Amino acid sequence: MKKWTEKISQLYFTGFVSFLMITEFLSIEWAQGTFKTAGSATLMLMGMMLIFYLGGIGKITIKGVDKLLIIFLLFSTLSTILNFKYGWIDNIKSLVWMSIHYILLFHINLHFSDSPEEYCLVNRIMMFPVIIWNSTIIYAVYQLFNHIYYEVERLGQGFNNGRLYGIFRDPNYASLATSCILFLSLICYKKRKYRPLYLVSIILCMFYIMMCGSRGGWISFFIGAGIYCILKNGYIRGQFRLNRNRLILATIKAISLIICAFILRAGVLKIVEHTYSQDREIQIEVEDSKAATAYSEIEQTFQRTDLEGHSISNGRFNIWKSAILIGLDRPLIGLSPRNLNSYATCHYPDSYIGYTGQNAHSGYVGTLVGTGILGFGLMLIFFLLAAVKICPMRYADNSNFEIISAMIALVSTCMVGMFFIQDILIYNSISTVLFWTVLGNLKRMSDEKKE
Repeated sequence: MKKWTEKISQLYFTGFVSFLMITEFLSIEWAQGTFKTAGSATLMLMGMMLIFYLGGIGKITIKGVDKLLIIFLLFSTLSTILNFKYGWIDNIKSLVWMSIHYILLFHINLHFSDSPEEYCLVNRIMMFPVIIWNSTIIYAVYQLFNHIYYEVERLGQGFNNGRLYGIFRDPNYASLATSCILFLSLICYKKRKYRPLYLVSIILCMFYIMMCGSRGGWISFFIGAGIYCILKNGYIRGQFRLNRNRLILATIKAISLIICAFILRAGVLKIVEHTYSQDREIQIEVEDSKAATAYSEIEQTFQRTDLEGHSISNGRFNIWKSAILIGLDRPLIGLSPRNLNSYATCHYPDSYIGYTGQNAHSGYVGTLVGTGILGFGLMLIFFLLAAVKICPMRYADNSNFEIISAMIALVSTCMVGMFFIQDILIYNSISTVLFWTVLGNLKRMSDEKKE
């Protein structure tokens, strides 16, 4: 029975991550239609059935799940009920996904007999999703050097405006997901199995992060990488001892990484711009003047022009301010997890969110507005307690400290990424799934150390 439980959990997790990766590819039309709807419904149903099944055989118990996450779920449900007239379908979907994230994925490592150091979840089953994601990055690189750009549903695909969109729905979300895949590849690389594959994955992910042009993605990744450098340099002979010299060394490594990354980006842009100019000259020479004019109208650019006329936040400050002001109507219980737009349209149509239709563009602001001060406070307490639990000092005598460091870096990257995109806490995405799974694994390791 135990082995069957492990197999079922493995298959569900692998299918879950693979499905989310496929639906992230906007240019694949069938992935955004019936496939996405049917797949989401199937994963929701299977996830809830798996929760009840594991609960029935005693693998998931009330005592074993995190109480703060359960209270947050109940509070989100109450907020949904009280704001029912502004919409309920999206809220129900979010509540189901949140249940799967908080109850199943966060505690999924408890279902396995392996020691957490040997398991790390990704050690067995992450190869397939890593191959899928890196295959799309390879295609994005092909688009970059062949000057391919087009639009699907008014969203860019390929390369233009100094950004490598690839075939992802949004380079900002793709950047955070790619950072997660990079750190997962680093974890698997440290396991010394299929190392060439994961080394290539690390290089490709780093390349896409730099070329996608997502400033929030850069900040998230470099903070996560900096934390990894600090933790790795502080680990000496089975103990964590970070003195001044090692802190300076870690800082130098992190800064060097940032400088090399931006030099790489600048060099690649120069190469692409040079080859594009040559191709365009040939195009103009062989075509008549009318065709040449048409060609020049869709000329690619190599610097971000979408930032012109905007603040440094590219409108995010206005979005956050508008969301918080609207949320003041119900400061304690919030507007429910997914009703910000409908509430703004109904009561504040002239507000920034009311006439643009934007979401909160921040996991923290979205949670504050959606679940109020009480819900946001619960989640804040949860993260503070989690930070204490996974403090690297707890793993001072752990031989797998480098792997743990990469896991902490992944979690930290997602925590920073939540400032810029509305993932992790309420919305379902690749980053959300990987964040809660890895955080749960760290918590299990911490609990077993304490015992």
